[in-house]
Amino acid sequence: MIAVTAVAGYEYIKQIRLAHKEYLKAKDFIEDIVLSFDRELKRQSAKFDTMVSKVEGSYSTADV
Repeated sequence: MIAVTAVAGYEYIKQIRLAHKEYLKAKDFIEDIVLSFDRELKRQSAKFDTMVSKVEGSYSTADV
């Protein structure tokens, strides 16, 4: 009975370690996606800010 419990416990721990390893891989994958999205968002924000500055500049020169 103890041997069966020990084998079952070992298999359970093995499955938990495997699941944890898969979780870490998925976590890294999602983190890469989020970081990439964040970089792209910052890039687009900078482009938008540049465009706003140009529009404001052309608007102020048109008033003169």
